[in-house]
Amino acid sequence: MSAARTNGIGTKEAMLAILVILFLAAILLPLALRSQNKNLLLEESGRMRKVYVGMAAYSEQWDNQPPPSLVPTLPMIGDRETYTSAFDPYKDLKSSTFPADPGLPSFESSTFRIGFSYIENFRRSGKLKIDPWKEMGLTDNHGVLANEWLGSVEPGTPPQAKVSGKVMRILQDGSVYMLSDRGGPKDLGDPQDLFFRK
Repeated sequence: MSAARTNGIGTKEAMLAILVILFLAAILLPLALRSQNKNLLLEESGRMRKVYVGMAAYSEQWDNQPPPSLVPTLPMIGDRETYTSAFDPYKDLKSSTFPADPGLPSFESSTFRIGFSYIENFRRSGKLKIDPWKEMGLTDNHGVLANEWLGSVEPGTPPQAKVSGKVMRILQDGSVYMLSDRGGPKDLGDPQDLFFRK
């Protein structure tokens, strides 16, 4: 009897067991990652829908006017975590100098991190040269909120990051739309990708 057999398991059996474990890991790990990603996407869409409901509540209180930024919707939503995206590489940034949108006047800026883009922010900051609420109307084909962190992000000094891949939108009717690929990498905050591209 060999020395390996005296310990109760042979070298061949040990190698076979290792191969089986590696084979199972190769099958199960991608499934687990896919499931985790799906759960994160559901969490993202859930948070965005909650913000959308806050926007709708604001509009109802203010004679159907859209909120100038996401900041005034906080009383309707209740917690600041809702505004952040789990995929946003800057979500833990504590600096109060990162507002809801750097182009907004300081009294409309947020002292907390907001990871979702809002079309009205872009108009008021001058990144969007039209008033989507008046010139486009409230059609179901245009995005109101957008999450651009779902694809590949090459972080830079905020807000100079490059992004590519997916965009998740909440449309005017409250439904979720996923842009599968915006092309890229592109500069963070392209209004066409975030709100209009099909």
